[in-house]
Amino acid sequence: MSIPSAQDLSLRQDNARAQLKKLQQAYSLFLEEWEKLEEQERSVFRVLADHIDKKQIHSVNKKINSIIDSL
Repeated sequence: MSIPSAQDLSLRQDNARAQLKKLQQAYSLFLEEWEKLEEQERSVFRVLADHIDKKQIHSVNKKINSIIDSL
């Protein structure tokens, strides 16, 4: 196994830097998309929360429990 030349080492280092830069860019894009998805999720939950009638759910749950208790 031969020792790499300074030029080979420099080329490898340049390639490694280029790959690292690509990884950093990909990670940044991933984080941006992740934040967008989280905001969309929060938005969906807000819409759902506005449409859920908690009193009605409680009433249905109470009826189910009374049916179970009567069995």
